[in-house]
Amino acid sequence: MTAPQKGRIFISYRRIDTSGYAGRIFDRLSVHFGKDAIFMDVSTIEAGLDFVTVLENAVQSCDVLVALIGWQWLNLKDEDGNRRLDNPEDFVRVEIAAALSRDIRVIPVLVNGARMPRSADLPENLKSLSRRNNSEVNHRSFDADVRHLAEQLELALRATEQTKAMKVRALAEKEAHAQRKAQVEKLSTQADTAINLHDWELAEKKLKNTLALDPKNIQAQAKLEIVEEKLADFEEEKKRENREREETRQKQAKQAQEEKARAGSERLAHEKRAAEEKAREDALKKERQQERAETFKKFFSRMGKLPFFIGGGIVLLFILGNIISQIGFLPKPEPTKAPATAISAKSTSLPTFIANPTELPSTPTPAVLGIGST
Repeated sequence: MTAPQKGRIFISYRRIDTSGYAGRIFDRLSVHFGKDAIFMDVSTIEAGLDFVTVLENAVQSCDVLVALIGWQWLNLKDEDGNRRLDNPEDFVRVEIAAALSRDIRVIPVLVNGARMPRSADLPENLKSLSRRNNSEVNHRSFDADVRHLAEQLELALRATEQTKAMKVRALAEKEAHAQRKAQVEKLSTQADTAINLHDWELAEKKLKNTLALDPKNIQAQAKLEIVEEKLADFEEEKKRENREREETRQKQAKQAQEEKARAGSERLAHEKRAAEEKAREDALKKERQQERAETFKKFFSRMGKLPFFIGGGIVLLFILGNIISQIGFLPKPEPTKAPATAISAKSTSLPTFIANPTELPSTPTPAVLGIGST
C-alpha cells in the first residue's frame, strides 16, 4: 500500500508505563507504514524545540492516535503525589484531549493485560475515551497483536481518507454555496437596479440568471413575472411605434410620389402651353406674311401693267436723249446764260433725269421705275 504522509499515526504513551512496548510497536509500524508516517516523541522531536508545542502541532496534524495504556497509565502520580491525569498540563492528557476534540480516530491499546479506564475515573475532557473500542498488545502474542493493530490502523486511515474527502467535498460545496449566494445577491441587486431604470430586458436576463443559480428563489420568480408582463407591454408598444413609424414613412413616400407626379404634370402642362403658344405665334407670323403677300398681290393687280409702260417710256426717252445729244440736233446751251429751254422737274412732273439726261443714274432704281417700297 502507499505509505501515509508523515505524522499521520501518533503514538501516545507514558515512559514509565509502556516505553518498552512503545518502541517495539513504533519499529513494527514503521516497517508496515513507513517511518515518516509514525510520530513518537522520543525519535521525532528535535533537540531545543518546545515539547508541548511540538506535541500539540503533531496531534493537530495526525489522522489516528494510538493511546498505549498500561497498568500504571491511569493512576501514575507525580513527585507531589498527585495523579498526573488530573494535571491539565500533563502531556498524555494534552495529546489525547487534543485528538478527541478534533473527533479523530483514537485507538486505545491495552498493553499486557491492562484494563480500559472507566469514564468516572477520567478527567472531563478524556471521558469519551472510555467509549472508544480498544485493541490489545500482549507480550506472548506481540507479533499477531501488532499485525492486528496495523490492520485496524489501515481501516482507520482509509476511513479517515474518506472522511477527509467528504470534508473536502463539503467544504467545496459550502464555498460553492457561498459563491452562489453572493452571486445571487449580486444578480438580484443588478435586477432591482434595472427594474428601477425600466430596463426590462436587462432585468429579465438578471432574474433568469438568478433563478438558474437558485431555482427556489420566490422573490426572483415574482419579480420575473412582473418584468415579463412589463416586457410584453414594452414589446407591444415598440411594435405599435414601429407600425406608426412605417405608416408615417409610407405616407411621406406617397406624398413625395404625388408631389413628384404633380410636378411632372405641371411641367408637361407648361411645356404643352409653351408649345401651343409657339404654334400660335408661328401661325400668326405665317398669317401676317400671307396678308402682306396678298396686299402686294392686290396692289399689283390694281396697277395692272402701268408701271411697265412708264418704265419702258422712261428708258426710251433716255435713249433718245443720248442719240439727239450725239447728233447735234439740239442747240448747245449758252455757257453764260441759264438754259431757257430747261425743263423743270417741278413744272413737268417728270423725273429730273428727263429734263437733264446727264443726271440719269447708271442703274435704274425702284423709285425710277415707279415702284415704291411697301
